[in-house]
Amino acid sequence: MIDEALKEEFLEYEHNIKLQMEELDELIGDKKFHKLSKKNAKRIKSLYKECVLKLHPDLHPDQSIIEKNCLYKSLKHFRWVI
Repeated sequence: MIDEALKEEFLEYEHNIKLQMEELDELIGDKKFHKLSKKNAKRIKSLYKECVLKLHPDLHPDQSIIEKNCLYKSLKHFRWVI
């Protein structure tokens, strides 16, 4: 019962991170064609901060490889935007 609840919670967590990464990809795609709007830049920074708080290894030392990869992808995207 507990294993199922943890698995379900993790799947939801993973899904939310995937949605955030897709949103980042979409916002970054906007920059390829025109100047990034202040609203989109602010949203990217907000998503980046959320990812770091949820995935930073100093805050969460028992991370899975998937979580570490999500953090590295968000760092890569954020660096590309700034």
